[in-house]
Amino acid sequence: MLQNWKDHGKWTVREFLSYVSVSFLGRATNSQDLVEALGLTESANTKLSSLSGGQRRRVDVAAALLGRPSILILDEPTTGFDVHSKISFQNVVRELSADITVLWATHDLVEAESVADRLILLSSGVIAASGSVDELRRIHGGTSKVSWRTQQDGSPHSVEVDDPKPLLVELASDPGTENIEVKTTSLEDLYLSITQESGDVDV
Repeated sequence: MLQNWKDHGKWTVREFLSYVSVSFLGRATNSQDLVEALGLTESANTKLSSLSGGQRRRVDVAAALLGRPSILILDEPTTGFDVHSKISFQNVVRELSADITVLWATHDLVEAESVADRLILLSSGVIAASGSVDELRRIHGGTSKVSWRTQQDGSPHSVEVDDPKPLLVELASDPGTENIEVKTTSLEDLYLSITQESGDVDV
């Protein structure tokens, strides 16, 4: 993915992708298909220098996908994005991950929890922990806080459990229970737990 657009700023999206596709000698993915798949149709004839950050990143991904890779590596891909662009880009990558492996490096723990099926946490270049968020919760003591109220007196109740499912089934079957809420340990909480064990961590 490009770090500098200065040399290509006068090209349109369509021109740039056509140029990149030439280097793949007949095995390139159809650039028009990628333009449509990545939501760039309305920007196809726009100069690269006029694109928003989110649009440029999509063009980056399109260019990377032209060669039909089995793995796509993204390094802090949503840095500088506004909220709308970030969510839109994350959705695009989720769709891509159904067909290829995506490695997404980020220091944004909220983003990591949102997009990743599996996490690898690094400490001083060494893997400190890996697994899904649920697996990391189990391994590193993450719990869920279940809260509810009783209709009889409206009094609040809460309890922390490792697995909330049995309690939720019980509460849901009780007609006298209302306002059931579940708060699980966030990745940020797990991060703090793991850093206490292993030192500073990068995701």
